[in-house]
Amino acid sequence: MLRAPSFFQVLVTSGLLALGACGAEKEGSGFTPSGGKDTGTTTPGTDADDPDGASEDDGGLSVGDIGTPETIGGCLGADPLDCDNDGYRASDGDCNEKDGTINPDAYDFLEDGVDNDCDGTVDNPVTECAATPGSTDPMQFARAADLCTQRSKSKKYGGTFDPVFKVEFGKISAGFGSSTTKMEATKILSQFGDNKPRKGTTLFGMQSGPILAEKPRESKPIDMLPVQNACAAMGLKDADCKSLTTGSSIPISASVQDFQEVRMFIRVPSNAKAMVFDFAFFSTEFSEYWNSPFNDAFFALVTSKKVAGLNVAKDSKGKALTVNSGFFQLCPAPPGPAGLVKPEALSAAPCVGVDGAPAATPPILGTLKKTFFDGEGIGSTDDTISAGGDAGTSKHIYGGGSGWLSTKFEVEPGESMVVRFMVHDTSDGALDSAAIVDNIRWEQAKPKVPTGEVERPPM
Repeated sequence: MLRAPSFFQVLVTSGLLALGACGAEKEGSGFTPSGGKDTGTTTPGTDADDPDGASEDDGGLSVGDIGTPETIGGCLGADPLDCDNDGYRASDGDCNEKDGTINPDAYDFLEDGVDNDCDGTVDNPVTECAATPGSTDPMQFARAADLCTQRSKSKKYGGTFDPVFKVEFGKISAGFGSSTTKMEATKILSQFGDNKPRKGTTLFGMQSGPILAEKPRESKPIDMLPVQNACAAMGLKDADCKSLTTGSSIPISASVQDFQEVRMFIRVPSNAKAMVFDFAFFSTEFSEYWNSPFNDAFFALVTSKKVAGLNVAKDSKGKALTVNSGFFQLCPAPPGPAGLVKPEALSAAPCVGVDGAPAATPPILGTLKKTFFDGEGIGSTDDTISAGGDAGTSKHIYGGGSGWLSTKFEVEPGESMVVRFMVHDTSDGALDSAAIVDNIRWEQAKPKVPTGEVERPPM
């Protein structure tokens, strides 16, 4: 009479079959091939302490009885059902046990021919998501900039994978002053003037005054008092703090007013190595306050394993986006109206790409049209100032911008990080500046510069 196999025999046989099903790992995964040496490190962002791991009850068998992961099947880690040690078994939705970057916490990159997120379809990421212009829901700001919930089911995060787990509006305070993000100044928009979204149908904007006010040069301060010792209040490191002072004053003396911040708490997909986003900066401080302490700025501070609280939106000199930046090149008419005083004429000299005309290589995208940062609507008493002495009356350009820029920075696959988008007035609350942000996205390759690589985006 045939004897039915015992439960223990079935269990051991199943485990051996599972081990055999797991092939050799790809190079650089951390797997040690049989008879070879380690080819890399464990995939970042994995969960080696999987609570669903194999039972500690070995039924009396020792490791010597069944072999090690290195000698049988090529499995990495202790769980024979999770060969690539990414925290996912096939029963959890992992469609590839030979590659730890392929699982439901991955981003399904286009044009690689791989179902990275194991949702059953190749190359189908969610790249656009609905956001309601004018909404005050913080999460909507991430959606407006195209950080979208994906399709895969994440065991780790308990539902459909979402790269955003929280968004909030910032506040700073020091001394007698405080500044809180205001909804009249920070909004989800369908466009900013004639600047259309870089992706989808929305973007978000921040302004140190009512956003898209018709006369941003004349807007009254939102805050009653400035925030002193602004670098400490905003969490700026020394290199970033110098962007506020132009090197002409002691950093501790810098103050800011009408501060706006959108702060995003983000989960990095298990296969992403860079984040990229597009932005543009505008200011009515240009050109009268070029190279002065009135140095309104845009910052994007990142706190992560790769970027320790540094600004990733900076020019070639490592400075934040201000009117002094080499990227500040959109002007009403280069080199500005006749009669400019000399410093302002010099600052206007590199202004090319008038109102977004592709007059540079690479072309400058973006426009001042209908942004109210183009000098329109300025009365005769506002567009001239007395220069004193024999110079008589000299004119200034009132308004300009950077055009669309793109920056990327390194991320650790699977990590959690914080990204803070900020704009503010510096030294006082007069003369507004603004920034728009859109098209936040992931890349599979590491950037050349870990902490910010700003360039002109493609047409």
